[in-house]
Amino acid sequence: MKKLSPLVLLSFLLGSCNFKSEKFITANKYTGDAKLKNVYVIVADDKDTKEWLNRYKNAFIDSLKTYHVNVEGMSYCYSDKKAAMKDVMKAWLTSSPQFENVLTIAITKINAGNRSSITREMQINLYNLSKGKKIWNGTVAITFDWYISGAQLKDVAQKLTNTTLDKMKGKDIL
Repeated sequence: MKKLSPLVLLSFLLGSCNFKSEKFITANKYTGDAKLKNVYVIVADDKDTKEWLNRYKNAFIDSLKTYHVNVEGMSYCYSDKKAAMKDVMKAWLTSSPQFENVLTIAITKINAGNRSSITREMQINLYNLSKGKKIWNGTVAITFDWYISGAQLKDVAQKLTNTTLDKMKGKDIL
């Protein structure tokens, strides 16, 4: 049997890497009084998720604007700053523009699965600042190959955005 050259093997492996699926595994009832009119989005990431979560944040914000939601957002890298989300929220609240709601997005669990794929669970929480409470939350499971190319990140971000928006529409948030 002929040996495969490292270059051929690498191109085969990289060529077969792709995004596999995204789905909500939990989504609670929305307890807000009205459809979302304005929101500040905070995405917590780390060095391994920074690039694709930043693309997701940007796609999500752009899509919310099509629903006439006043929206701004920021990324917060845990590995750069080493702080808990509650500390990020406190710091943001002291200098916040006047938004009624804050939506936080963070990876909460990583399942290594089999050797070819990884699943990350992402927690989404929507807070109403005037009520001082969480008014909706959900968990999304995202499965993709261990390696995903930069070209595929845009596709992942858009599919994840569509899944999130569909769930928010189904819960009468949008």
